[in-house]
Amino acid sequence: MPQYTHLFCKYSIKHKIEAQNSDSLVRLADFQYSIKIINEEFQETVKRTYQKATIDDRQNIYEELLMICALTPTDDYNSFTHTDVIKTFEQLKQKLKQRKIKKTYLDFLHQLSDSKRGSILKKRGNQRQYRFEFRNPILKMFIKLKAEEKNISLETT
Repeated sequence: MPQYTHLFCKYSIKHKIEAQNSDSLVRLADFQYSIKIINEEFQETVKRTYQKATIDDRQNIYEELLMICALTPTDDYNSFTHTDVIKTFEQLKQKLKQRKIKKTYLDFLHQLSDSKRGSILKKRGNQRQYRFEFRNPILKMFIKLKAEEKNISLETT
């Protein structure tokens, strides 16, 4: 991740210059400032990607589907199938507004890998055997936190 190294240096030095300190060494405080700035910028990117995926979502289908995908158990490669999504939906349906799974959920799942919906999911494999995974693991965590806010989580019993 060389781009992050560049950003750490950029914001650390910028903080040092703005502090107008006669000390010419970049200190831990400068580095911590750079982490804060990068995290804020990164979070904005995650929010915008999520917004692109769920915009014009009058029935909350994309929002709910993303929550289901984020909560779906994955294989060793962090991927899942539409069958895995259906199983997770069945476990969550009492907490979701959609009371029965729609055949179109599979279509919506494919749309989440389209650039029109922010390409949140990456699709691999052949037709009828597609595996999906989140392009950005941080986005998956962001969606899990949104689900948690809405009291939607898989029960572990």
